[in-house]
Amino acid sequence: MADAEEPQFHSLKDRIAALNKQQNFKPAEPVRKPSAPAVPGRPSPMPTNGSSPVPPPRPVRSTTAPPPLPRRETGTSQDAAPQEARKGPPPLPRRDTETSQASQGTPVLPSRPAMSSRKSTQHLKERRDSTSSELSVRSTGSTVSQARTVSSVTSHGSVGHRLPPPLNETKLPPLPPSRRELEAQAAQSAKPRSPPKKNNGPITGFSSGKRGALPSPGERGARDLESPPMPQRPRADEPPPVPVASRPSLAQIEAVKARGTATTGSVTANCFRCRDWSRPDQIASCFPISTLPRKDPVGYLARSLCEPFPSYTDKARAIFTWFHHNIAYDTAAFFGNKLKKRSPEDTIFSGLAVCEGYAVVYAAIAKKAGLQCEVVTGHGKGFGYTPLKPGERPPPAKPDGHAWNAVRIDGGSWKLLDACWGAGHVDGATQSYIKQFHACHFERTNDVFAETHFPKESKHQYRDDGRVQGWEEYYVGPVGDNGPTFFGADMDMDQRTIAPRQRGIPVHSGELLRFQFSRKCEHVKDRKDKSVVYILCVRDDLVPFETDGYWYWLDVHAKDLGDPGQTLRLAFITSIEGKEVQGLTKEEFLEKKGRVELAYGVAAQWDLV
Repeated sequence: MADAEEPQFHSLKDRIAALNKQQNFKPAEPVRKPSAPAVPGRPSPMPTNGSSPVPPPRPVRSTTAPPPLPRRETGTSQDAAPQEARKGPPPLPRRDTETSQASQGTPVLPSRPAMSSRKSTQHLKERRDSTSSELSVRSTGSTVSQARTVSSVTSHGSVGHRLPPPLNETKLPPLPPSRRELEAQAAQSAKPRSPPKKNNGPITGFSSGKRGALPSPGERGARDLESPPMPQRPRADEPPPVPVASRPSLAQIEAVKARGTATTGSVTANCFRCRDWSRPDQIASCFPISTLPRKDPVGYLARSLCEPFPSYTDKARAIFTWFHHNIAYDTAAFFGNKLKKRSPEDTIFSGLAVCEGYAVVYAAIAKKAGLQCEVVTGHGKGFGYTPLKPGERPPPAKPDGHAWNAVRIDGGSWKLLDACWGAGHVDGATQSYIKQFHACHFERTNDVFAETHFPKESKHQYRDDGRVQGWEEYYVGPVGDNGPTFFGADMDMDQRTIAPRQRGIPVHSGELLRFQFSRKCEHVKDRKDKSVVYILCVRDDLVPFETDGYWYWLDVHAKDLGDPGQTLRLAFITSIEGKEVQGLTKEEFLEKKGRVELAYGVAAQWDLV
């Protein structure tokens, strides 16, 4: 018995109908004779863009009788009797299209084309729902290859929508810098850059001259972290040899000495007694009163005396020296009690002034030249001053009767000076004025200046030690009320270093007395100027002092000084045979003593008791 041919279904609808029929046990409808199969139409053109392909048209159903019910067994053939006895659901259609086509020749649905694979990095943008009927959009898809792109074509013929390139396959153009970034860059460029580091090159050692590369941290072991061993001393405990090659030569030693001398010279240049005042003093002598203009003589003097010098100290010195050449002390007005105030211009053209006139004119010229200057009033140990007697107390404080100046010099310090006393002095016996230049009233320090000047206001003392001096201390003086009598303020002798300090010297004490004093400037040794020979007048003999250039000393027995009631004088040689002495030594003096005529001046005096 031949096997019944398995029914073939051309559509899912036919198969569903067959299954329903089998379940309801309804007789099968008469099978219509199938018509000739229609030639399948040509598939639609390949889509160019779109979301899914269009399926081919369905084949026309044949007019043949419906196929029998599907069999349950698909692998082997069975008899018709068992097939008819057993009724079950129709089998699923076979996927093998070649067998069915070969056996029956019916067309089979084409397989669905494979969808093109998309990269995970590509994403389509969402489209808006189109509710406009103006444009008809046809979406097609490409099924040729997976690498084909998807696009949409509109009725207007546009290129269509394109996907963006995948990530990291292209680079976007850089964004322009923002305003904040531009401001930060401008601020960074405005900052000062540090200078480039100097490359000193490789560090040379003691043996190879090169520095080896340091090992990496991983190459270092535990032994590398240990401290290096201490160097061992040689067995023979001897000092190392003296390096002969490093000894300085004689030329190098002399060069060091020359530098030391230059340094000392710069220090002594700041000392007023060692400083060279020849240039300011020479300028001050070039402008007599007869050459001054009648209009603004103060300004003319300020320009003429001070403009040649950049130093404030030299400016102050030039003004100080000008008074010695042009202004005299008005003794007639002073002793006749006819003092009156004058303007600086009247004082200049008159050529006469007292202490206050000197101070006022000096301040006017100095201020016109740009100097800071003040007029200081107070008491001065000048004409009319009487030293205290032993045991006498100083009078009540009365700081008046005199005037001087305080001017600011180089370095910003205040310098005290007395232009009146520097121009000359008054002879009390004849009540006449002696024109004599006393540079000590400009060159002495403020502390020494305070020994003869006491200001009305303590702020004008300007002492170098910074302390304030009292009236009693000023009036008694540094030596005291029973010290020796001094003559001549211009002597290069520091009165504070003199010994013996008491005025009366006992001659019967049986002691060996030391007479000593020093010069006012301690730099005299460095400048090696010509020294002065000092002598002690003992009875009828002139005994010279020993000196090292700065200190003078002499040892004498008290019994050899003289008799009580006599005076003992400290003098200095001024001339030999009518010629001024310059650079006289002790040996030269002893050689000429008693043979030629000698002249001397008295510096100090003691009383023998």
